[in-house]
Amino acid sequence: MSDMNRLFKYSKYEDYKNSTLAKVHGNEDIINKELEVNYRFNEHGFRSKSWQDNTEECYVAFGCSNTFGVGTPEHLRWSNIIGETLDKPVFNLGIGHGSADSVTRLATGWLHEIKPTKVFVLWPPVVRWEIATKNRIITISPTTLKERNFTEEQNKINYASLDEEFNFEINSLRNKHTIKVICDNLNIELYTLDFQTCRHIDKKGARDGMHSGPFYQRAIADEFINLLDK
Repeated sequence: MSDMNRLFKYSKYEDYKNSTLAKVHGNEDIINKELEVNYRFNEHGFRSKSWQDNTEECYVAFGCSNTFGVGTPEHLRWSNIIGETLDKPVFNLGIGHGSADSVTRLATGWLHEIKPTKVFVLWPPVVRWEIATKNRIITISPTTLKERNFTEEQNKINYASLDEEFNFEINSLRNKHTIKVICDNLNIELYTLDFQTCRHIDKKGARDGMHSGPFYQRAIADEFINLLDK
């Protein structure tokens, strides 16, 4: 795996390695002021403690902003709650505006190195996928495509592909099958939920008043823990 393209491990927060920020997104409003949120990043650019010298049995969490925990204190995220409940380190590889592609890409890049015994995936919205541009990865979706600096020809291709719902469905299915194969090959137990699970709970309770807040995070953690008992 040493010759693997570095983009398999890429985090959009790489510029924030080993740093703490009050905000991640420049337009993140502070609506629910009772939540104090700082974003701390490890040496790989993830909002997680380091797995560099880990020798314990551990787990990994994948997903989008609902896993990253935009607007939610780190200790109140579902991955942290699972870790505290099960007394195991859970390394969080969630990224804001992530997609199913993000899950598969990061699983390919990191699981063989982290060596978890369990993986938890909170699947992001299906209407997103990733593309590589030079030295970084970006997520495209119908709502964000206009904000990207694509050429006219690229826009024609992207608009055409994003106009057909089947493309979302097949991409989601492709990633779900792939992550299962990756985990099976590495003898890792896989547990998955959709981000819409418990979505009605605390829908805008995060600090920014847009993302789901701590009650949602607790509900997702409980759902995952229930899956372990089945």
